[in-house]
Amino acid sequence: MINTLINILHQKSIKKRVAKNIVLIAYSILKSQTLFMRGLLFTFHLMV
Repeated sequence: MINTLINILHQKSIKKRVAKNIVLIAYSILKSQTLFMRGLLFTFHLMV
């Protein structure tokens, strides 16, 4: 009984950690994409 409770809690914490990692990765991708887009716009302005 106690072991199953510990297992459930452990699985939940793992899921939380995975979700946190996914959010961080998505955020970093979005951030780098906006920087990339700004860079493109900047070079485009320089060319024009």
